[in-house]
Amino acid sequence: MKNFGIYKIFGNKAGFTLTELLVTMFILAAILGAVFSSFITLSRSFKMETKSTETQIENLLGLELLRYDLEMAGYGLPESSFGTTACTPVPPNTSENCSPLLSAAGVWYAEAANNTAYTATHYNYIPTRYTPDPATFNDQPWEPRAIILSNNTNPGESTNTNDDSDVLIIKSLLARRLDVNRKWTVRYNSGVNKAWSDSKWDFNSGDRMIVLSATRQLQLGSDGVTWQWMQSGASPSTSFYPTGVALPTPPPGQVYLLYGIDTSTSTTMPFNRVDYYLQRQCPGNIVSTPPLPSPTPNCSPPYPKQCHPSSYSLYRGLIDPAYYGTGTGGGYIRTELPIMDCVMDFQVALGIDIGTTGTVTWRSGTDTDTATALKIRNNLKQVKVFILTHEGQYDPNFTYGSNTVTLGDAGITLKTYDLTRLSNWQHYRWKVVKLNIKLNSL
Repeated sequence: MKNFGIYKIFGNKAGFTLTELLVTMFILAAILGAVFSSFITLSRSFKMETKSTETQIENLLGLELLRYDLEMAGYGLPESSFGTTACTPVPPNTSENCSPLLSAAGVWYAEAANNTAYTATHYNYIPTRYTPDPATFNDQPWEPRAIILSNNTNPGESTNTNDDSDVLIIKSLLARRLDVNRKWTVRYNSGVNKAWSDSKWDFNSGDRMIVLSATRQLQLGSDGVTWQWMQSGASPSTSFYPTGVALPTPPPGQVYLLYGIDTSTSTTMPFNRVDYYLQRQCPGNIVSTPPLPSPTPNCSPPYPKQCHPSSYSLYRGLIDPAYYGTGTGGGYIRTELPIMDCVMDFQVALGIDIGTTGTVTWRSGTDTDTATALKIRNNLKQVKVFILTHEGQYDPNFTYGSNTVTLGDAGITLKTYDLTRLSNWQHYRWKVVKLNIKLNSL
C-alpha cells in the first residue's frame, strides 16, 4: 500500500519561498529586538538599583556615627571648674549668660588649631581651608559647650544662597573611638576605686583619666595644676602618674567619677570633639555635567562618580589629640572621615524646652537660649538633622517630579532648596534623610 501523505511531505523538494523567509526573519528580528530591549531595561534597572542599594548602605553607616555622637553629646564633659565663679564676658558669652572658667591660674588646655595650621601636605588641602575656622568653636578657657551650631559659609563652591549649609560641633568623651573612652569608675572617700572585674570597663596600666565631682567639676591635683592621671598598675590601683601628685579623693559622704580620656600619651584637652560639615573632595576634578572624568593621581580618595557634580561629602572631622598643629595659637588639627557622599545640603534644628513645660520649640541655630554650656544643658532636649542627597546615579530616563525640595517637617522648615540651579537636576532621585535625636547625656 502506498503512503501518499509521507510522499507529499518528504518528497516535495521545492523548499521555502523568499517571501516565507523574509516573513520568518522579520518575526525573529521582532522577537529578538523585544528580548534585547527587555534585557537592556533590566540591566539598566539592575545597575540603578545596585547603585541605590550601595548608597543606602553607605549612608546608613555614616548616619549611625552621627546618631551616636549626638546621643552621647555632653558625656563626661566638665560642667564647671574648681568652684570658680569669676566670669569675664567674652564672645560667645555676654554679661548675662557667661560661663564659669574651666581653666584656673596655671591650668591650660588646648582645643582646635586654626586654619594656619593646615599646609599643602595635609589631606584634601584647600587654601584658607575651612569657613568658618575650626578655632571659632573653641571654648578654652571656658566651660565646653556640648553642641554648637553654625553656618558653613563656603564649603567649596562660589558664594550662593544655597551654600549656607550647617556646621555641627559635638563635644563629649565618646566622640573619640578608643576603648579607654568608654571606661569609667567610682572613687570613694577611702581612696579606693571600684573595680568592675571586667576588662571592658576596668582601667589598665597606661590608661589616662580625668576626675569629676558628683556635680561634674573637673578636679585638680595637690599641685593645683594637674587635671589628668595615668594608671600605672592593674585595676584597682593606687599608683598613678604623675608621681607625687595624688589622685583626688572625695570628701566624706561623696564620690568622684573617673572617666577614661586617652592612652599612653599625655593629652591637653579634657574632652573630645567632632565637627560635622560639608566639603568638596578634590575640587579641581569637578565638571558641570556627568560623567565625571577620571581622578587625578593626587586625588585620594576620588570624588564618587555617581554623585551630582555640584554635590559635597558630609565629613566627620575629629579634633585629634594625636596631631598638634603649629599654626598661630596652636591646637589640634582635624582628622577627616567622609561619612556620606552625594550631599547637596546639611541642615540642623535645635529643640528647646525652657523650664519644665514639656513643649519643644525648634530653632534654626544657636541663640541666647543655647549660648552657653549651662543653657545647653538646661534647655536643649532634641536635635533634628536634614540631609539633602540623591539615590543612585544620573539617569537620563528618569525625571524628578518637582523643582524644589523642602528641608524640614511639621515642626520647622529650615530651607526650600531650589534644584533648578543644578545641571541635569531632573535626572537624579532626590531625597531628604531625616534624624530626630533625643540627647541622652546632657
